[in-house]
Amino acid sequence: MTADNQRLLILWDVDGTLVRGAADAHGRALEIATAEAIGAEVPAVQSIDPGGRTDREIVRILAAEAGVEADDFAPHADGVITRAVEIYGATVEPDLSGCVLPGVEAMLAELAPRDDLIMGLLTGNIDRVAALKLGSAGIAHHFDFASGAFGSDHEDRTRLPQLARFRAARGDGEWPRGRTVVIGDTTRDIACARADRVGVICVATGPQPADDLVEADAVASHAGELAAIIEQLVVRLPSA
Repeated sequence: MTADNQRLLILWDVDGTLVRGAADAHGRALEIATAEAIGAEVPAVQSIDPGGRTDREIVRILAAEAGVEADDFAPHADGVITRAVEIYGATVEPDLSGCVLPGVEAMLAELAPRDDLIMGLLTGNIDRVAALKLGSAGIAHHFDFASGAFGSDHEDRTRLPQLARFRAARGDGEWPRGRTVVIGDTTRDIACARADRVGVICVATGPQPADDLVEADAVASHAGELAAIIEQLVVRLPSA
């Protein structure tokens, strides 16, 4: 069995990386919760380039588009997040298995049982939304939700990798940067990884083409290529 301090912490993004087309009810929940809080109509989430943004950032932008300044919205932010979870819980599609991207299920089935990997999450989704969404998609059981960070934790995505590493360490400092990699599908995933000086792999299955993702350490065209890239990382890991 691999010692804890020799494992690779993988922080997976959700939308565009693991699933696609699973954000309809999620987006509506954010829109409704924000509109209720500010008493005004808000634009559709898809109109504000949501890829790679946190849900806290999205609802602030929705409010701003409706004419509410950030300082005025701040007292409402926590309540909007809580209300969005309530709405999503009542409206999430019961079966999102058709939204799982090609190759993802086979890849997760190969990687998740390995004792040299920790399958965490780093997503702009609210934590409970991520759990419901991945549960409906049938793949939630592959992930350690306690080793991750979410859009409910902080608006600034660049703050999330360090928080995920702290949680993964289970109270023993922070998980080493050299044994951490973010996997996502946007330049915002790259930026958050670079901000915390951890590795980053991108897969070109989201809103941005591979040519936009070249600043990542590696770029896969689809999920089927990720296992081999991850294996190369594991092989190159330094001894603890």
